[in-house]
Amino acid sequence: MRVVLDNPHITLLVDDERRLIVYRRKATKLTIPELDGMFADVARAQGRFDRASWHLLIDTREAPMNNTPEFEAAMNRAIGDMTAGWRRRAVVVKTAVGVLQVNRQSRTNPGADTPNIFRDEAIAWLLAPSPPGS
Repeated sequence: MRVVLDNPHITLLVDDERRLIVYRRKATKLTIPELDGMFADVARAQGRFDRASWHLLIDTREAPMNNTPEFEAAMNRAIGDMTAGWRRRAVVVKTAVGVLQVNRQSRTNPGADTPNIFRDEAIAWLLAPSPPGS
């Protein structure tokens, strides 16, 4: 995989052969202004890819928990744009609390992802053949 974006908060990796983009969150805490800047950087990096034919894996296992209403509202504003239009998407979380947080976010972002605690299973699902008619 090649790195297309690396900063104190995230690493964005690309596997051209499998048409897979991996968004890996780091353990560094984010303020809301930093969150907005981070998503702007991600949008610029992702703009080079035809979302309809690429898969997106969001790995949040190292992200520090922050479920304050202000942070979740800022996250919900940004996550929809980041995740819209990909062929398939998956989210990998570390804890049951992470599953709950992703489920909350998915209620405000139609077509959102089902969280998965196991990275290898998430990748296998992303790369599996699509069922007929999907």
